[in-house]
Amino acid sequence: PRRPARSHHRRNFATSAARVEFAQTVGPNSRGHNSFAWAGMLFLAIAASAAPPLPKAPVGFRLFPGRAPALDVHLYHDLCCPFSRQMFEALCGDSGAIAQLEKQSEGRVQWTYHCVPQPWHAQSACMHEASLAVEAAAPEKTWSFLAALNAQQQDFFDEHAMDYSRRDLYKRLASIASTVGCEEEAILQLLSPLEPTGNSGIGVTQALKWHVRHHRAAGVHVTPTVFVNGIEAPQVSSGWSSTEWVDFCDGLLKN
Repeated sequence: PRRPARSHHRRNFATSAARVEFAQTVGPNSRGHNSFAWAGMLFLAIAASAAPPLPKAPVGFRLFPGRAPALDVHLYHDLCCPFSRQMFEALCGDSGAIAQLEKQSEGRVQWTYHCVPQPWHAQSACMHEASLAVEAAAPEKTWSFLAALNAQQQDFFDEHAMDYSRRDLYKRLASIASTVGCEEEAILQLLSPLEPTGNSGIGVTQALKWHVRHHRAAGVHVTPTVFVNGIEAPQVSSGWSSTEWVDFCDGLLKN
């Protein structure tokens, strides 16, 4: 069959601006590969303009913002996972590993928490959305909220949460946020639909997408998972005591 006229190709572009741009750069007298090269460049430009937004800062809740650490530890946790809670308590309790390391290491360790809502815990997404709402409303209270929610994690297990509506979950989570100094209404506002109709998500949906995209790119499936200085550390166990954590980090700091 005969090759269709170039004008037929041009009319398939999505916008009139794209058609004008293509017509101006390629033109009816172009020959050979140049017109295809320009068409490819135009396609990439259109694709780039439709790309999803990127975060303005690295993804994750940093415990010590602005710190340049010798040891950079990233925790990939699910707020509805009992093994994640066990690790969090060993690290963040009153006599936990983080408090001990702060005394010993003189600020040489950074800790970053990443949201990994596991889909088999349906309520987990709401729990992580609440943590993102706290980060947006009062970022200095994020880790305090994580601690408070981990302490009440069992209240969100299937046996209790099966009959909760999504709004019920948000109200309970906003109430927990209020116990660490957040304004409950501000949290609920961030957990409200962006539009009265449709499926546009809530105030922290984009932030949740970034967290999920990040842990997928890192290949994280099991929770908890730990990365140290950018490399997964499979030797770390959710059953470690605070002492085992301190010994582990001390060993890396001394090497």
